[in-house]
Amino acid sequence: MIYFDHNSTTPYSPSVRRYIEQGILEDWYNPSSTYSQAQTLHQKMRECRKFIADYLNCSPKYLFFTSGGTESINTILSLETLKRNQLSTFITSHLEHHATIKKIDYLSDYQNIRPYWTSNNEQGEINLENLEKMCSKHPYSLLSFLSANNETGVITNIQAISKIAKKYNCLVHVDAVQSLGKMPVDLEKWDVDFASFSGHKMGAMKGVGLLYARKPFASLMYGGGQERGLRPGTQNYPAIQSFKLAVQDIDLNKQEYVKQLRDYFENTLAPMYKYQSKDFSPSKKEDQYFTQNDWKEETFPFKINCKKANRLSNTSSIYCGMGISNQAILLHLVQKGICVSAGSACNAGSPEPSHVITALGICDDISLRDYARSCIRISLSPSNTKQEIDFLIQTLKELVSPASYLRGIPSRNLSF
Repeated sequence: MIYFDHNSTTPYSPSVRRYIEQGILEDWYNPSSTYSQAQTLHQKMRECRKFIADYLNCSPKYLFFTSGGTESINTILSLETLKRNQLSTFITSHLEHHATIKKIDYLSDYQNIRPYWTSNNEQGEINLENLEKMCSKHPYSLLSFLSANNETGVITNIQAISKIAKKYNCLVHVDAVQSLGKMPVDLEKWDVDFASFSGHKMGAMKGVGLLYARKPFASLMYGGGQERGLRPGTQNYPAIQSFKLAVQDIDLNKQEYVKQLRDYFENTLAPMYKYQSKDFSPSKKEDQYFTQNDWKEETFPFKINCKKANRLSNTSSIYCGMGISNQAILLHLVQKGICVSAGSACNAGSPEPSHVITALGICDDISLRDYARSCIRISLSPSNTKQEIDFLIQTLKELVSPASYLRGIPSRNLSF
């Protein structure tokens, strides 16, 4: 298996793997209990919080362990959090993760909150001028933006957003789920009020996340006094320990290698892949498709979305052109042992095209929805190799070659 879907989830980092193999069986006690074994875990959990806080450059008192990014986001994006901070509404974009968009849609439909949506350009960058106009018209708002988009990899200028927010008495929440482990994360420098993180996106176990909050917020749940009563429920110590170990294993120097791989992939694939075509009848021999000089030359574009933007070093969003369904592409790739995605893993299996790609507003003489249906996402890690990239390029080009019709490879105008 060749794995190119690291924005969906990641393998365990080396230290996490060792912990699972050697130490996890001893850590089954409830950290809230009073006997010594449990209190040992409680102390270790405090050390985890301190270690992570130091890495993120913030105070440990602002960090709360949750079940993941979705819980952290939903906790902050609430009517109760608005009220506690004397805020009136939300400002966000159509490029956000579903955890943000669907929660704000819920608040709009059932809590009588009217949100405001700022614009973006075709490169997936937030229009800061438009955002400032919105903040000036709607001060005392809660702004929520991704620090790095999970589908396109586009990095948001969080510091610029925070400066705008402060001018108009707004607060800022940043969805930093895709950033941790791939780019520097400095909460003091970002100067945000809330931030959400997820463990399994950077080598930790699934089921653990982090919420950074330096302003009041309302809990989603009620129960015991864990996490200072703001996130009740027995703490998942093994997962929390894995979060700390995964942070410990982060080596941003390796992202330069990943960027070289990503750039090699894009620069090799991006030139138009041309062939001569006229008749795709299976009765013709395959070599005939390459010898008829009078056939019209057609072009299948592999286009890199948001290529001009500042992006995560590991992410490529690719338009495959000519109405090829991304589901057909994924089927072809998985038959070759290659794992990629059509977009966010949270929306896998949905017949709807990616809302992120649609929001880019790109139109290559087709509808926005059809364009989005022909896009796939490649997300790399330091474990990937040039040989794997070469095989991926070869396999993608097979998909649009005339010979693909003879071999029965899914191609144009197919959807599932």
